[in-house]
Amino acid sequence: MLDSHATWEEYRSELALTLGFVTEKMIDSLTNLVFEVSQEGGFIYIVGNGGSASIAQHAICDFTKGASGKNGKIKSIDLTSVATITAYANDSDYSEIYASQINTICSSKDLVILVSSSGNSPNIISAAKTAQSLNIRTFALVGFEAPRVCEYVNDYIWVKSTNYGIVEDVHMSILHSVSQKLRLQLK
Repeated sequence: MLDSHATWEEYRSELALTLGFVTEKMIDSLTNLVFEVSQEGGFIYIVGNGGSASIAQHAICDFTKGASGKNGKIKSIDLTSVATITAYANDSDYSEIYASQINTICSSKDLVILVSSSGNSPNIISAAKTAQSLNIRTFALVGFEAPRVCEYVNDYIWVKSTNYGIVEDVHMSILHSVSQKLRLQLK
């Protein structure tokens, strides 16, 4: 796998190869889950750290506006607010910034999507465990090797690359595809 100093040709080649391992069936499993939860009146929550937090925020925008259009059918909420996560981190522990929010506002009708390049961040694992204990459906987008969060979620897509950029690009591509498929379903 590539390091962070790859040439454009190397990066492009690995990105294409890695995207090739993501199947339509994988995309459909997440698309169908988001659609089902939305049709049942549930909310979609997405969490992540660093670049994955930006991916989460972008996906929330795509689901709420892009997929839903004027119909507003997909209710999605970003749990990565700087004010909220720093308040939880200050009052308890950074590893609980998402678990605390999930415990406070999510219900068993909802879906929590966890985006993590490594799949091993303590706050992502804690969020998955909390959602699991509350019977909240979960789906993870992970990468790298041996992502532990997969033990605590209902389903996941594992992008098998150790390059942050590749993993993040593939995660964003997956969520873009899901959003576009949802838009077609909601027409």
